[in-house]
Amino acid sequence: MFQLNTFTTLEDAANSLATWVAAGTTNLADALRVANDVMFTRVNGDRDDVDNFVVVITDGHSDNMTATLFEAERLRESGVVVIVVGVGDDIDQVGRTGHCRRHFPSV
Repeated sequence: MFQLNTFTTLEDAANSLATWVAAGTTNLADALRVANDVMFTRVNGDRDDVDNFVVVITDGHSDNMTATLFEAERLRESGVVVIVVGVGDDIDQVGRTGHCRRHFPSV
C-alpha cells in the first residue's frame, strides 16, 4: 500500500506494484475502509479537483461480505467510484462491491 502522494509518476507507481504478491485471506472490508478513511485524505495526497477511484482486484471471496458492502457504500457516498475486477472462476460476489452492479469485468 502507498499513499496518493508517494509517487510523482505513473511509472514509479506501476513499478512498485510489480513486486506485490497476493497471499492470505481477503479482508476487503478493511481495505475499502482504509481507502476511505486514510488514503482519500488531504494529508495523504487527495485533491479536491481530482476524481477519486478505487480499483479492487479480487477473487470475490471477502472474509465478511456484509462489512465489505457497507464499506463500498461508504466510498460511493463520499463520491469515490469503485471499480471491481474479478479474478478466477468463482466471482459471484464481486459485482455487488462495485460502483455499477450490472457491469464488471472478469479475467
